[in-house]
Amino acid sequence: MREIEFKAWERYLEEVIPVDNIDFESRMINTDSAWRTFDEIELIERTDILDQDGLFFYEGDIVESTGKTIIGLEHTHVGEVLKGKDGRWLVCGWIRYLNGGKSRFETNLYENKGEFKTIGNVYENWDLLK
Repeated sequence: MREIEFKAWERYLEEVIPVDNIDFESRMINTDSAWRTFDEIELIERTDILDQDGLFFYEGDIVESTGKTIIGLEHTHVGEVLKGKDGRWLVCGWIRYLNGGKSRFETNLYENKGEFKTIGNVYENWDLLK
């Protein structure tokens, strides 16, 4: 059984903060002895999957991988880590080709974990998804 861990996006401070405790009944989190309501934050769940650098992926991370197609066309995958309806962790985003083209993609993060590295998150670096 995996350990469920969270961090949070603090809307007013506009930064990611650690989460020490969650009280779902009162809808609050505790971080470094300061309490915040669910209205003030957005919970970010940690996956149990490691990136190329040995760091855990988190929901909302922006990830990247580079490679070549079967015919040798260089491309970069840039996408967001999301939890699918079935509970699987996915990466959804764009494939950008060196020739200027692009197309949408969705892939299972677990099956492709070794290909991706974290380059930011949707809260602080949303422009990386453009």
